[in-house]
Amino acid sequence: MNTAVTEKENRSVVAAYFDALKSGDMTGLALLFDRNALWHQPGRNPFSGDKVGFGRVLAMLSRMQNVTNNSYAIKRDGSLMTSGNLVSVPVHTTASSGNLSISMKGTHLFRIDGGYIMEVWLFSEDQKAEDTFWSV
Repeated sequence: MNTAVTEKENRSVVAAYFDALKSGDMTGLALLFDRNALWHQPGRNPFSGDKVGFGRVLAMLSRMQNVTNNSYAIKRDGSLMTSGNLVSVPVHTTASSGNLSISMKGTHLFRIDGGYIMEVWLFSEDQKAEDTFWSV
């Protein structure tokens, strides 16, 4: 197996994920995930915990958009970095709800297999502030 080609393909999958998020293309987003993908949402707030399957991931993201009047945005904030089937991405997250808002950096880590997103871990620079925001 040519590791360089595989890593390039894995970066392409994750780049397509961010493109789909930016454009609101939920159908395109769904095509990138394995049907049994595992999403690890950190923290201690109503959205925290592991989500199994893209349907549950989409439901969580939809609820987050509803809570924030569609202001919730995750944007790439640097280069995609690969190590085998893992792709790490620095991100910048913004959202507002009522008088509260968040704007913080973080990292998303994707595990790709066979051209599909299999697993996602999220890391926030200030999890306590994020928990406060999502808990109202």
